[in-house]
Amino acid sequence: MKAVLFDLDNTLVDRDASIKHYVDFFVTAFEKNLREGIATEMLQALFLRFDERGYAGHEVRSQRLINEEIWLTPPSVSEILAHWFDTFPYNPVAMQGLEVIDTLATDGYKLGLITNGKIKTQETKMHRLGILHKFDAVSISEAVGAKKPDNTIFQHCLDQLDIPKNEVCFVGDHIVNDYIGSMSFGLQPIWFQGAQPWNDDVSPQYAINHLSQLPDLLQRLKK
Repeated sequence: MKAVLFDLDNTLVDRDASIKHYVDFFVTAFEKNLREGIATEMLQALFLRFDERGYAGHEVRSQRLINEEIWLTPPSVSEILAHWFDTFPYNPVAMQGLEVIDTLATDGYKLGLITNGKIKTQETKMHRLGILHKFDAVSISEAVGAKKPDNTIFQHCLDQLDIPKNEVCFVGDHIVNDYIGSMSFGLQPIWFQGAQPWNDDVSPQYAINHLSQLPDLLQRLKK
């Protein structure tokens, strides 16, 4: 293997931990709207449930929250969305073991990132984590005009690296978007366990549950 490509959310960014951290800002911003005695832990649980690890959609998550009986005066969907985009991307929590990207770069691997999302949101997260400049290639769906698992976005990233498909692996949490998508494109997929349940229709050939396990797995793939 000569290159390692990563997903962002639920792979390099701990989305659940990031949401729990975000709720502290949310409580401060909407304190006057919330009923007295609403616990931060309760709001964290609601956000996590309604977010569905990033796949519910921003408006759906916001509307579900408004529908809860936690408000004296409910804010609008647009107010909640504005606060989310002004706050959440600037306060990401790194996945444990994120320093593995430095290890891989030192070991000579080219690094890439492929993520679905808005350019500003995803680049802000990477910048705040101090990792944006560490990638040799970055492909964000809004910029590319295609989302994982579409082959177009994988090809966009590979074009920046100029490395054959069979020398590239992809690490991500989502079964369809990351594992099956990268495998269908011709990359070596590695499932990052934890965020998404496995689909029994497909058996993962390689999987890790902590980023620190990646260097040893890559060494085995070389043999």
